[in-house]
Amino acid sequence: MSNFVLTLELKTEKWQEDILDKRFNIGRQIYNACLGELYKRYNTMTQRKEYNKVLEMPRDKDRNKEFNKLNKKYGLTEYSLHKYVKPMQHYFKKNIDSFTAQKIATRAFRAFEKYMFLESKRVYFKKYGELNSLEGKSNGTGIKFQDNKLVWNKLEISAIIKKSDEYAQMALENKIKYCRILRKFTRDKYKYYIQLMLEGVPPIKINKKTGKYNKKKRFGKSLANKAPSMFLTILDNKLKFNGEELYKIDTWSVKASQYNHIEDKYIKKDLNERWNDFGDYKIQRDLYSSFLIMNVKNNLKEIDRGLCFKTFDNFKTLHDKEIERIKHSNDKTISSMGI
Repeated sequence: MSNFVLTLELKTEKWQEDILDKRFNIGRQIYNACLGELYKRYNTMTQRKEYNKVLEMPRDKDRNKEFNKLNKKYGLTEYSLHKYVKPMQHYFKKNIDSFTAQKIATRAFRAFEKYMFLESKRVYFKKYGELNSLEGKSNGTGIKFQDNKLVWNKLEISAIIKKSDEYAQMALENKIKYCRILRKFTRDKYKYYIQLMLEGVPPIKINKKTGKYNKKKRFGKSLANKAPSMFLTILDNKLKFNGEELYKIDTWSVKASQYNHIEDKYIKKDLNERWNDFGDYKIQRDLYSSFLIMNVKNNLKEIDRGLCFKTFDNFKTLHDKEIERIKHSNDKTISSMGI
């Protein structure tokens, strides 16, 4: 089932903000403690002979099974981290409930997994003020949204929902899966929000003056600006629900619309140029940009040219097949495709 996010600002008083700030900091301490424990367990495992023995095995399913066994043995699993965080949560029980503590542990584990799988060079501990979101596991326990209020460990804060906000009113008719509290620094102060993860699809906004659906212009320099925000919101929510993350490239550095991996050059094009000419063949500009973005390095700032060469033949085959399908389809195509 589809999911979407509704973000509501909280109507906070100073004493409530102090409590939330305290809980964000406790969450940061728990996160760092989990990360430190994972580093400790991982370092212990990698110093063992059995680890080096598995490391030298051929890269196949058997090797992966042995690594999984080692991870369980040395407590490098999400479940074992939930057990580790339990006494810590009990110490902070007046501020942090058990389900929120488990989500913090999961967050630390997901970050450390990337380090174990060599997807990142290291995982950073969070400094004071750097952890600005906390979330629960359901709307039934821990962080809850009830009667248009954030309800969490004897703390109740009303959400700001204007009577004229039909979108929010309609969205709240859907089932709430779980809640997330956000803290954002704007105009020299923190503002606090509650994000509701809702089942279903977002309501469609209607212009009261015209009675028509609101449409946003999709002209812009990046894919994020061109793609419907609804799609990105739904995608990001689904990824987060499964412990994944939506990565956003540095569009200014990557320049996907200009790069040519064959010649290793950046070639600026006019907006009406919808095809990249490679001499013997042409590639649709937007599809080629997507291909390049697919092959961006882990730093999200550079295109991996070597990886482009490895994957280009398969991409071109699929590209040509799709272009032919579109040409012979009765479906209407957007003009920017240049078909």
